[in-house]
Amino acid sequence: PILLDKNSGHPSYPRNIALEQVTAPYIIFLDSDDRLFDDYCEVMYNLINTNNLDIVNCNHTSKLNDKVYMPKSISTIDYTQKIFSSDERLVVLNHTVWGNIYRTSFFRENNIKFLHMLFEDVVFSVYCLIKTQKDVIYLPNYPGYIYFIENESSVTHDVSVKTLNDFLKVMELIYNLLGENCSEKIKIDLLNDLMNMVFFILSKLENKSEGIEILYEFENKLDFTLTPLSLPFNRLNKIIMKKHFKTSLILTKVMSVLYNNKKIQGFVAKNV
Repeated sequence: PILLDKNSGHPSYPRNIALEQVTAPYIIFLDSDDRLFDDYCEVMYNLINTNNLDIVNCNHTSKLNDKVYMPKSISTIDYTQKIFSSDERLVVLNHTVWGNIYRTSFFRENNIKFLHMLFEDVVFSVYCLIKTQKDVIYLPNYPGYIYFIENESSVTHDVSVKTLNDFLKVMELIYNLLGENCSEKIKIDLLNDLMNMVFFILSKLENKSEGIEILYEFENKLDFTLTPLSLPFNRLNKIIMKKHFKTSLILTKVMSVLYNNKKIQGFVAKNV
């Protein structure tokens, strides 16, 4: 094990040390409070090794209040594969480093490292999907990664206006990173998908009015219109972009109550 003298504040620093020192041919990332299915490493290793890939991705299970919820889309756990060879994978796959296995040499061949910033895992995961020249296998019916929702130390629970600004910067960075690597439609679809996190952050803000205006200014300077994939978020976003800030504030407060209700969290975890 690698022991650090002090806490760096976020995971990019120790993760980069791991990328420098790892000697194994493959690597996975596991958040400290999350868990894995007993066969997770075996399943993921066999797929990436047998198919000579850079990335293999799987679905995840959510844990909330000591209860574990499988995605509603899964009726039976199996190892059915979806193979992504096009830019579609940038939108379909989760933008996290967990739930993946990576080929170590892929990072070194492309000099891929974590940026020292909040939401570094979003940028990292998207950049990996851009850089790989190989197919990516996804296991939609294998939720082998167990994601613990109630991590109070997570950045998603310690939210400020700076958090919102940082995530909007990440969205802008990702759009620029994509550059000419994919179509304009894919780039916009990806940003629309990331808007779910924007509204989650907005719901957690103490100063929601300031957050709403920050979001308006961000979107107003874009050359295109964002249409969040979630219908409620889409409607709220349209109200914000019409500068109906008082109505937006009321709806955002309602959204905040819903987000923080344990019963509703459980319902969402069961029905995602």
